[in-house]
Amino acid sequence: MKVNTINLIPISGGKDSQATLQLAVDRDTENIRGVFADTGIEHELTYRHLETIESEFGITINRLKADFTQRLAQKRMYVEFIWKSEGVPNTVCDAALAVLHPTGVPFLDLCLLKGRFPGHAKAEFCTFELKQYPMQDLQDYLLRNVSKNLIVWQGTRKDESARRAHLTEWDVEFGDVESRTGHLIYRQIVDWCSDDVFGFLKRSGKTINPLYAMGFNRVGCMPCKNERKNGVRIIAERFPEYVEKIEEFERLVSIANKHGVSTFFDARIASNFLNNDVIATDTHGIKTHVEWSRSQKTGRNWQFTMALDQEPECSSTAGYCE
Repeated sequence: MKVNTINLIPISGGKDSQATLQLAVDRDTENIRGVFADTGIEHELTYRHLETIESEFGITINRLKADFTQRLAQKRMYVEFIWKSEGVPNTVCDAALAVLHPTGVPFLDLCLLKGRFPGHAKAEFCTFELKQYPMQDLQDYLLRNVSKNLIVWQGTRKDESARRAHLTEWDVEFGDVESRTGHLIYRQIVDWCSDDVFGFLKRSGKTINPLYAMGFNRVGCMPCKNERKNGVRIIAERFPEYVEKIEEFERLVSIANKHGVSTFFDARIASNFLNNDVIATDTHGIKTHVEWSRSQKTGRNWQFTMALDQEPECSSTAGYCE
């Protein structure tokens, strides 16, 4: 028999989703289900913080992971038959075929599949593929098999970005036409600011993700493709192993790209910093981005550099990364 209502709370390990969970608990909300969509590149302290949340709140946070096994197999076939028919050298094709296999890291698997890293605006596919789509699958499953009603508590705020300024406290999201499913969206902190969230969490007496105390503005992927200049510098200083990890990702994804080049951050940043428009992974990759983050150099295009140092915006309005 289906329960009456499931209250699903996506938890990222960040401040906004934790505040949302705290509010739900303070209201004695029944049937709370916590869920975390794991990209495979969250910081180790965030993974530990999820365990702390489970302990302090007395809940279980279910883990979701996107699986690209089938799509990677299709990509291998595409390389084998299409790339080669297009005249891509056999050495390039064979190298790509060697790396186009599941790694156990959803983010890396997705980038291997795409042959590139997420970009900006329409090319920002990471949140949708790694978090939003698995969440949608879970929501559809819960409505079909577990609950008559579903309320998704989203930890999103209007002041986070222009894309979220229109959000309301309550909303409805409809599923596919065939299933005729839909669920309510509840954004209880939609009118809060960042200081409101931190103040509320401090008063709650619960542990906050320790990455905030280290100077990070965001605590999702390490690093996030939207990481600001100062955040990149902090990562390089405190956690150089994450820079090395991304450098290895760049090597592998470049092999999966028929042109042999793919950089984690926007290559224009390195081009501007180096005054070099000939883009290559070894010259325009993460290590050069770290050098840029430690410098005061504005480069040849001052306005472009300043724009890159502004707070970037995630294209998703669902708040699964905060």
